Amino acid sequence: MKIIFCGNLYVNIDVDMKKMKIPPPVSSHKFQMNLIEGFLKNRQNVIVVNLPRVRYYPNYPKIFFRKSSYDWNGREMGENIGFINLLGLNYLTQKISFEKTLKKYIRQFPDEKYVLVCFNNYLPINKAMLSVRNQYSNVSVCSVVGDLHGKYGLRVSERYDGLRGKIICSIEKKQDELTGQSDIFGLLTEQMADVLEIKDKSHVVIEGIYSDKTKKKVTKTSNSYKTIFYAGAIEEEYGILHLLRAFSLVEGDDYRLKLAGGGGAVEDVKKYAARDYRISYLGFLTPEEVEYHQQMATMLINPRTSGKEYVKYSFPSKTMECLASGKLFIGHKLPCIPKDYDQYIQYPKDESDAALARKIVECGEMEEKMALEFGEKAREFIVTNKNPENQCRKLIELFMDKEN
Repeated sequence: MKIIFCGNLYVNIDVDMKKMKIPPPVSSHKFQMNLIEGFLKNRQNVIVVNLPRVRYYPNYPKIFFRKSSYDWNGREMGENIGFINLLGLNYLTQKISFEKTLKKYIRQFPDEKYVLVCFNNYLPINKAMLSVRNQYSNVSVCSVVGDLHGKYGLRVSERYDGLRGKIICSIEKKQDELTGQSDIFGLLTEQMADVLEIKDKSHVVIEGIYSDKTKKKVTKTSNSYKTIFYAGAIEEEYGILHLLRAFSLVEGDDYRLKLAGGGGAVEDVKKYAARDYRISYLGFLTPEEVEYHQQMATMLINPRTSGKEYVKYSFPSKTMECLASGKLFIGHKLPCIPKDYDQYIQYPKDESDAALARKIVECGEMEEKMALEFGEKAREFIVTNKNPENQCRKLIELFMDKEN
């Protein structure tokens, strides 16, 4: 059996992010890298066909992408496809190029069984995978689903007026429709199976994957401030205004709130920061910069609440990353979070602004030794149980069952 990983990955994440006016989220890139790592650690034969993760021109300053080798730790593992990066032409040329490249690899070993794996189906990749699957009897498609759309997801299309909103809505609907046509599924929550209507298909829940290549040690906060750090989408739907209101209720000059990322609520963050010198907006940060600020913080936070429908169908990747940082992590009890996480998360009493403020103060006043011990136990839980090898083994077992 050969796995062809159908990626939508940054080729050079630090350079690419800085070139784009609005970079796509980093979480998808990390999840895909962890999937590849997990398959390799389980001694699987992996080929990578990658559609470079960029915005269309002029939001990324390059129009023509030529095919190139995809390298992993200095070893060629596949190909970055070529395409024309102009709105409209991008989807068409990406789909054609991706399908052509998949066929090239499958024809090299026509007697092998192939599983095409992707994460968070991107429309051109999805169409190419299903087209190839329908042409070759030795090919199966596995979708690892990170997000749903429409009423079960974050309503991106509602942020745009007129024709653009309608086009985005149509694309989102088509993506979910095509996702349900896959043969095998890795889901972030069990509730996703109901929405995709795949309860009778092969699926397994892998709420997330965390890779710890550096075996880093937790850094003690060196300054005198009690710093709360958030990195991710700056969206009202993700609880950003809830966090800002809650922090405004926290008294004391020794507290600081730092936020990084982009989204529709950035202007709200800037308004709060203008009124409260303790709040800082850091803009877009690279993964290395995010990790630095995490280690300098006293506590990390995810202010997402359970009131929106989408929280049942998406496991927040930052929950896993924050727990693995070894720092205190504050988050609300969401329906997507399995019970084995409960003892490691600092849950507010309820989802009110006042309750979140009280939990911030409670964590800020916790004895440093106790905070470090609490954080280290959470880190050990993630690193031991949610690593790429363990999580990808669940998928591989489904592949084997399908093959037999």
